[in-house]
Amino acid sequence: MEEMDKIYSDYKNKFNFVGIFSNRSPSIFVATPALAKDVLIKDFRSFHDNEFAKLLNVGLIPKSVEKFFTNLMSEALKHREQKGIKRVDYLEHLISLRNKKNISELDMAAHGVTFFIDGFETSSIAMAFVLYEVARNPDVQKQLREELLKASNDQGSISYDTLLELPYLEQVINESLRLWPPAAFLSKKCTEPIELDLTSSQKVRIEKGVFAMIPIWSIHRDPEYYENPTTFNPDRFSPEQGGASPYREKGCFIPFGDGPRQCLGMRFARMQMKRGVYEILKNFELTVDPKTIQPLQMDPKQFLTMPIGGIWLNYKAITK
Repeated sequence: MEEMDKIYSDYKNKFNFVGIFSNRSPSIFVATPALAKDVLIKDFRSFHDNEFAKLLNVGLIPKSVEKFFTNLMSEALKHREQKGIKRVDYLEHLISLRNKKNISELDMAAHGVTFFIDGFETSSIAMAFVLYEVARNPDVQKQLREELLKASNDQGSISYDTLLELPYLEQVINESLRLWPPAAFLSKKCTEPIELDLTSSQKVRIEKGVFAMIPIWSIHRDPEYYENPTTFNPDRFSPEQGGASPYREKGCFIPFGDGPRQCLGMRFARMQMKRGVYEILKNFELTVDPKTIQPLQMDPKQFLTMPIGGIWLNYKAITK
């Protein structure tokens, strides 16, 4: 994180991007939210997500993980073929892709891992950070619990539509995602030559195969866009301030990416978080356990944003 922050702060007012080598691959380090927005939205056709298979080649995915998912995919395919099973589901979609585009089992496993990370791992990590911030900010916890309980029906439950309409819950989740995005950076691969603005008066041609690294962590903590950026303050995203829209428009709030290729599991992850926070806060008071290492330090060996030592919380049942 420190190295990424240093590159970002050193170059953001000089150039839109700077050339670096990342995992022995030529890359551009995006140094402005405006260019990040261009890569993710305007020029999205020229920049694609990294395939899981490519991550294997640079050693980012352990061989044990590769073996597990490729074996799982192989067994699932064999079972369906032997039993003649046809279903309307994600695996059937991958089988259709294999038949049409002749993709390998490794590629199919890659898609499976991506779906797993987007739909499960992302939401579990993000929710842990939400609960951590709620636990260490008693005033936030009290206000959020009051909103959740007020929105509950007579049976002590809550509907999907109601969860979507709770403003303070949305604020708390957005602020947690700003401070603790599930991934510290996005990496997009250039799939065709394209010219990008290096400065307001100079363009540079980016060749096919070059990676674009977007430092979500650094952008989200930039004092140019967020006052007191390391302070947890859900009011940044209040309806009176326009919610998350002003930050998205500037390209400085991108916890799940942006544009047509943003995280597949974004909506699912957000709803999981909202439902989980509701069920926990209506039943428990949270405090941070001393086993949690504070301030949180991110583990550099992890692909996603995970604190060293984990997050430990104490749950005290609320007397009805």
